[in-house]
Amino acid sequence: MRQLTRIPTFGIAVADGNIYLATWYLGFSAIIVGKYDALLSGRNPGWREIYRVNVLTDAGRIHQISAVGDALWLANTSRNTYTKIDRNSGAWMGNIAPFRCSFGHPILIDHNHVNSVFAQPGYLLCAAFKINEASCLALCGDGEARLYSYPNLGVHDCILTGDDLLFCDSYRMWENGKGGAALRNGRVIDPGYFDANPAYFVRALAGHGDELLIGNSHAGETDHRYSGSGALLLAHNDKIVTSAELPFAQVYDLLREDGTHFETPPGPRSFSEAARVLDTALGAPVETAALANLLCGERAKKFDKSDRGHVEEYL
Repeated sequence: MRQLTRIPTFGIAVADGNIYLATWYLGFSAIIVGKYDALLSGRNPGWREIYRVNVLTDAGRIHQISAVGDALWLANTSRNTYTKIDRNSGAWMGNIAPFRCSFGHPILIDHNHVNSVFAQPGYLLCAAFKINEASCLALCGDGEARLYSYPNLGVHDCILTGDDLLFCDSYRMWENGKGGAALRNGRVIDPGYFDANPAYFVRALAGHGDELLIGNSHAGETDHRYSGSGALLLAHNDKIVTSAELPFAQVYDLLREDGTHFETPPGPRSFSEAARVLDTALGAPVETAALANLLCGERAKKFDKSDRGHVEEYL
């Protein structure tokens, strides 16, 4: 294990020889980009900032990010939206705001704590920490958004590899203090291990072949969550075989060196194929909406089609 940069980082994405980091400083959360090979070899990556957003607290930092084509999708937590930017220029391209008030207006503050995004050419898979006492996974595409409920607060990550849906139930909040766990297709991976060894705060997934690497962060109130040690859990064929303590407290995201989470790409290529995977794992969606009704402008000050952005690939 070696440290590549001292820049604090939440989300990571790699595309076309560039590495993108979601970082934070001085009341901002920002996206910076640099040369990936330079970073790996210890040279100056030439970091430059391409996007920033104000945050009121650390909770509102941009969380996961995901590259697809020339776009970079952000779990734009402080704005409660999934934001699309041009990954070369940083220009804003669109907002999907899946959570609305009772009058139908988008909720544009950190209310549902959107935290995960997984972009594909035919669909956008994303997750949020809370919808009342549950969590939410959402799927957007073919002009539609489907919101699925998961019974515990605290979902992180949402990845399709092959025909499997992987995500983390970071706390297992309503399950008598069992601690977090990783899930495949809605079922806990190796429940015997996670029940007998309560994890702190499970978040971040990557793997190769039959190996699955799971991030485990130190849990605690904001003032204390950086004072402990995190860990990495290694599973073979969905059985935890070892745990390694880390010299830092928090694991936010995991990527393979090639920039992917898994070498096996998603099996679903279309929105309808991805929807079948989520339907099987999570049941029917609890809400559906026309995606056009969930689009809003960069500042959400206008209610005109010209201010809806450019997400034609999902409409």
